[in-house]
Amino acid sequence: QIRSCQALTKNLIAMRIPFQYFHIMTFMLTVNLFFWGYSLAFMDTYWALSTFFFIQLIFIGLRELCAALANPFGTEDVDFPVNVWLDNLTW
Repeated sequence: QIRSCQALTKNLIAMRIPFQYFHIMTFMLTVNLFFWGYSLAFMDTYWALSTFFFIQLIFIGLRELCAALANPFGTEDVDFPVNVWLDNLTW
């Protein structure tokens, strides 16, 4: 039973987010930032520039966070070490 759970875990790790979903999300973010920029360009204040900068920073930061959380079992330093965890679980 432990081996089947390990195999299921390894199969779930190998599953990725479909490529089309990533491009749809990137397109929606680009359109959203375009409309924010377009609407803020017609404001008569200088605060619009800093507002757009922080909105862009937050949205692109959220996209990067989602990309990092989409694969928590990778090989980067911030990822969860699933192989070490599985080895320690079985011993």
